[in-house]
Amino acid sequence: MRVYYDRDCDINLIKDKKVAILGYGSQGHAHALNLRDSGAKNIVVALRPGSASAKKCEAEGLKVMDIAAAAAWCDLIMFTMPDELQAETYKKYVHDNLREGSAIAFAHGLNVHFGLIEPKPGVDVIMMAPKGPGHTVRGEYTKGGGVPCLVAVHQDATGKTWARIMTASPIGDAVAAKAIIAECCKHLGVEAPTGVTLRGMIDLLSFDPVETIPTQFTDGLPDPKVTDSDQATT
Repeated sequence: MRVYYDRDCDINLIKDKKVAILGYGSQGHAHALNLRDSGAKNIVVALRPGSASAKKCEAEGLKVMDIAAAAAWCDLIMFTMPDELQAETYKKYVHDNLREGSAIAFAHGLNVHFGLIEPKPGVDVIMMAPKGPGHTVRGEYTKGGGVPCLVAVHQDATGKTWARIMTASPIGDAVAAKAIIAECCKHLGVEAPTGVTLRGMIDLLSFDPVETIPTQFTDGLPDPKVTDSDQATT
């Protein structure tokens, strides 16, 4: 297993990209605010019309867009809304509006793994799943730290998906490379092999077909042992 740290990531790559955070609940507010405070210049929060969260976003100086418009505008859209709302939202507002070469990210892999969402060809599909509630993700960031985050590639349409992960994930999160299927099992209460080191990321498993992290992110890094006490919990 390999561990990766902030030094392995280039946050500058995302600072000029157009990022839409879908939802402004527990995870959504943390992702949006951490990205903003890390220097990302083009962030919007995508909400349903009449959402009560709009005022919260505006109070933080964040721009609000409707979901369909945000999907058409962005380079990357991050799903942070509850799992049970994602499939309908994707089909109704996102699928037909995503541009070729853009990316869709999920904070939890359930909808992709179980086929409730079938992403269109031509877009990158990734998971960036912080292993902690949103208030912890935000709180640790404001203290200069982070939480473990599991990441995986489901669809690499552009050939640049891992670079996207390595720039987006460290915004307030430590990062762990992990399979979407194992992440789903963990949330469903099924035993799944996990091992995450705080402030780092571990290459354990990946989605089928097997993905490997590019060597420029792994060369010269140690292969630490991870004990049961290092296991991430939610």
